[in-house]
Amino acid sequence: GGFGTGVDLSQSGRSGPCTYPTSCLGLRLRYQPTPNHYVQAAVMEGTAGDPDDPYGTRIRFDYDEEGLFTIAEVGFLRGADEGRFLRAALGVWHYSAGFDDLREVNASGDPRQRHIKPGFYALLESELYREPDRPTEGLSGFVRIGTADPNVHQVGRYASAGLASTGMFPGRGDDVTALGVSVPVNGSKFKAARRQAGSPVDDKELAIELTHYVPLLPWFSVQFDAQYIINPGTDPAVADALLVGLRCQFIF
Repeated sequence: GGFGTGVDLSQSGRSGPCTYPTSCLGLRLRYQPTPNHYVQAAVMEGTAGDPDDPYGTRIRFDYDEEGLFTIAEVGFLRGADEGRFLRAALGVWHYSAGFDDLREVNASGDPRQRHIKPGFYALLESELYREPDRPTEGLSGFVRIGTADPNVHQVGRYASAGLASTGMFPGRGDDVTALGVSVPVNGSKFKAARRQAGSPVDDKELAIELTHYVPLLPWFSVQFDAQYIINPGTDPAVADALLVGLRCQFIF
């Protein structure tokens, strides 16, 4: 989830937040005071889907056990028809239910239940360059940072950034080449708990991804992908990993 939701948010909850492929019941409101400014907020079930059945669906309102997940965002959005595309946003999210503390225990020796602190994120994405005589070709980029409560989450801070170029190669105006970097950083309490248990742990993981999308026919395209991950899972016992993939898309 590095280049979408962000690991700071995608790690949260019993089964992740309410997003594809596991959804839940919720309500979202959006207010746009000007054509370029917006405020939006959503309230959803605190647990997406059914954690005991990954292929099941469950709608359940139990404030004490499941709680509610709330998220709000304020931002600025300028479309490509107004010049160069630009989006800037600040967001905050929170769960009302309690979660296990990563290190502290109660009198019975069970993990202490803790109401988490809100998480925050900021993002900026923009068109950086446009070919003067070919407006569909050019370079765009994004950067995103986020935080989560280190008392209950492994990743306390997260950052990602990327660049995408359309029409980089002559005669291939619809091809897209992209490079992204993803850096989840462990929270101090997670590292302390691992070291107390005698398990070494690295501070962060670094993932670098390079992809190239090629539409070959109106109904068929391929996408090449390569990822190099340094400190996978922040486990020093695991060697750096190289992944290579190919995705084919057919349109009927």
